[in-house]
Amino acid sequence: MSATGPTLDAQNPWPGLDAFDEAGRPFFHGRDEEIEDLLRKVCEAPLTVVFGKSGLGKTSLLRAGLFPRLREESHFPVYVRLALRPDAPSLAQQIQDRLRETLGKEKIDAPAMREGESLWAYLHRADLEFWNARNFPVTPVFVLDQFEEVFTLGSGLGDAISRLRNDLGDLAENRIPETLKDVLTGSDAAAGALQLRKMPYKLLLSLREDFLPELESWRSAIPSLGKTRFRLIPMRPDQALAAVAAAREIVDEPVARRIVNFVAAAAEQGGETASVIAPGTLAPDGVTSIAREIEPALLSLFCRGLNEARKKAGKARIDDGLLEGAKQSIIGDYYLGCFEGMPASVSRFVESELITEKGFRNSYARDDAVPAHMSEAQLQRLVNMRLLRIGESYGAQRIELTHDLLTRVVREHRDRRREDEAKLAAAQRAAAEREALQRQAQEREQEIEAQRRQEREQHLQAEARAGRRFKFLAIGLALVLAFAAYAAVVAQTQRSSAERARLEADSQRAEADSQRKLAQERLDRITEGLRMKQAVLSGDRARIQAFLRDEAETRAGQQGGSIRFTARADDLGYRNPAGQQIYKFSLMPDPSMLAQAKKNVAVITYRMDHPTFQNALLATGADRDFTASYTGWGCLRRVVVLIEYIEPDQPPELAYYDMCEALNW
Repeated sequence: MSATGPTLDAQNPWPGLDAFDEAGRPFFHGRDEEIEDLLRKVCEAPLTVVFGKSGLGKTSLLRAGLFPRLREESHFPVYVRLALRPDAPSLAQQIQDRLRETLGKEKIDAPAMREGESLWAYLHRADLEFWNARNFPVTPVFVLDQFEEVFTLGSGLGDAISRLRNDLGDLAENRIPETLKDVLTGSDAAAGALQLRKMPYKLLLSLREDFLPELESWRSAIPSLGKTRFRLIPMRPDQALAAVAAAREIVDEPVARRIVNFVAAAAEQGGETASVIAPGTLAPDGVTSIAREIEPALLSLFCRGLNEARKKAGKARIDDGLLEGAKQSIIGDYYLGCFEGMPASVSRFVESELITEKGFRNSYARDDAVPAHMSEAQLQRLVNMRLLRIGESYGAQRIELTHDLLTRVVREHRDRRREDEAKLAAAQRAAAEREALQRQAQEREQEIEAQRRQEREQHLQAEARAGRRFKFLAIGLALVLAFAAYAAVVAQTQRSSAERARLEADSQRAEADSQRKLAQERLDRITEGLRMKQAVLSGDRARIQAFLRDEAETRAGQQGGSIRFTARADDLGYRNPAGQQIYKFSLMPDPSMLAQAKKNVAVITYRMDHPTFQNALLATGADRDFTASYTGWGCLRRVVVLIEYIEPDQPPELAYYDMCEALNW
């Protein structure tokens, strides 16, 4: 799959989560040491393995850093990203196809490939030479990028992956393929047409560091995999500063320093980096302690976001005002903003089809996605916002996320959506149960009414029979008293039976009323809980205050409800431009109540009840000890807390507490 990167210029020097391509070389800064080190390894070794964590810019380093230098050293890159699908050509054929395309595109003079000729046989021809457009001999470097997809998307292509391992081993170790041995043994002419010891090419594999164990399993077939390796690590602060400050037309160096520090703090808050560098090392505006390592993808995404805000505001340069207005959750807010105004089905498609269940990137055919899952306009918007990109693979366009760094937020959003859907389904089931109870109550009431009618009819029939008996008793005076006594006994027995039936019917009716009342009370609790959650999520202060008054009356005025809360402030060691000390503030249940909370509570949502917060909601669960954090310079006198319980019948609680009082500030 190949994709065209964004067009960069002096006013748009950062590609965001897209990789730099070779045309973006003038704007690719901060990796000069790595470029030269990698160039030396590639030129000296037949096979080089490049590895590093996701988000460090391996593809950018290759395309914008290594490729131009290879050309200067009489090499030409053949960029390959394998299409790992059952309907795609063989993986060795794909590499050969990329070579053929590169020769034509760059006007490199070389012998034509024969029908049915393998890549190994072609590269070992006795007459094979490559001459570039300036009439200099050049050597191809086959660059297999994002090679970890062989172990993720290719996990179900066992035979194809085995053939690829053997073909790469033959190329890397310069050994004769099994399919050629018999031909060469039986034909002197065929053997003479090849230079078997010749190796006029280089190989480079690039993959994520967490897939090195899978690559190690290939060492028995390809020993060279362990000889020459290059590990890409995160940027140092001075490298990050070079990457930002190089955009001199739109940012001054002091602001660039503060940008680097801001991104470093964001990475540390997100759990990516916890270490700090020693005092005296590069730090902005007198701050002597920032994160030791910075991810280029996060830096580029943040810088691109700042630059878009600059252009929208009509400013000539990025200033402190734009920087201070940046959102704390950079990637998460960027992801959610991409879907603003779109139907939920579009984000559902991205979360269901463009990552695997385990969180790896996946691709999807464009023709199958449009218009079944999104409109063409929606697709183009997501492409323009650099969330998605469209690549070409054997005549078919496929959609994928622009970077592995997005998979984490996509997976988290998918999991939260599934959790919300499960809660909604539970509420719908509760409503269905209530309706069923109401129907049962109505049916029981109808049965009771029918029984009453039957009792009345029986009573009337009894009275009619008694009247007839008295009429017959008038015939003879001698029999009147005997028949009268008998009739009285019979009548009394029937009245007692009717009374017992009536009392039983009244009891059943009371039971039905009780069941209907219980069902209504359960529905009211669920409805009230949903209204409470909606008020917190939407920030409706009037409704939140009303709920808090009700909670206070119910719980005799206790501020924290059934769970007490506390706070912690960790000094981050630097100040903002206004001179205020910056802290990492953490909100959490009182430690003495954490065990009880983990047993009963599902989610705690903190609402930062202050107009300066753009990201006012912080939701957390038991896996993080119900702790939420933000970075800033001040505490809040009022933090609203929504407590949702694991047991569906237990309604949520709404509370608040004074964070500054908890900190003794």
